[in-house]
Amino acid sequence: MDRRFLYYSAAAFWGIPGMIITVKGIKAYLAMPSHKLWWLLLITAFVVVGFLIMFRKIVDKYSARIAAQPQKTAFRQTFPLRGWILIVCMSCLGIALRFIPGIPAEFTASFYSGLGPMLVFAACRFIANQKRIILTAICLLITLSVSAQDSKLRRGFDGGMMVHTGYLRGNLDAIGYEAKGLPMGIGGVIRLHLGEHFRIGSEGYVSTLGQHGNGSYLKYGWGGILADLYTVLGKFQPYAGITLGGGSMTTLLMLEEPESPWAPINGTRYHKQGLMAIDPFIGCDLIVSGPMHLTMKVDYLCALSDAELLPHGPRVYFGFLFYH
Repeated sequence: MDRRFLYYSAAAFWGIPGMIITVKGIKAYLAMPSHKLWWLLLITAFVVVGFLIMFRKIVDKYSARIAAQPQKTAFRQTFPLRGWILIVCMSCLGIALRFIPGIPAEFTASFYSGLGPMLVFAACRFIANQKRIILTAICLLITLSVSAQDSKLRRGFDGGMMVHTGYLRGNLDAIGYEAKGLPMGIGGVIRLHLGEHFRIGSEGYVSTLGQHGNGSYLKYGWGGILADLYTVLGKFQPYAGITLGGGSMTTLLMLEEPESPWAPINGTRYHKQGLMAIDPFIGCDLIVSGPMHLTMKVDYLCALSDAELLPHGPRVYFGFLFYH
């Protein structure tokens, strides 16, 4: 077997259970009363952080092991022995939980909704350098999530436009340059409402970070699928969620001034790279009227792979949404 297929196999062993668990957790959340929602979200946040730290280390370790294998290798080399034992034990535990009576729905909602997305994150990290299959995985995730919901739970949709700014800072190690500043950008979102508190949809943005005031820039174009939870508190509608997707970063840096108009510019650097990213966000709508909302949110775009480092920091979004 070609060594690269070991990455796909590892992603399948982690990603498929992750999608199933995510759907179960979301279904449990949809049945939760609103007064329990926020403390359950807090538990889910702790679960996400814990498994994010744990799975990132495990995936990097297993990926390095696969990379050290010869080009032609055996399927069993996907994981070390203890890795296979872990998968078998976790599978048995998952099956056992289906038959244990009396498991609280709060546990299913808070724990599964944190564990499932992190398993999917781990799967994407296994194949972060194989971009074509990532898009297939994302499409599969949104298809499974939406098709798993009862049609009676679908309660409309919303969409709109947002502009954003913020503060980004980071090093481009390849050329020893530190990029920083205020980005400016625009984009949009569309979401399908499932139940009283859950939405799933898609968003995309273009963000430009100008440098030196001479036309140099770092430009990001990214988008992906999102899932968020919201509630209504009078005229306000707070929400929190996460987007998984990708795009590209284009860098043009003119580090020296031209000697004369139309003269070649020495010290010019140009680079374009793809990236896969995870984007947690939190925000709040102001309900102007039933179909019209004003919104503000804050996000933090994070690359899935250390090979795709980019200037990072919070972005603040302002815009309008139309509800139907």
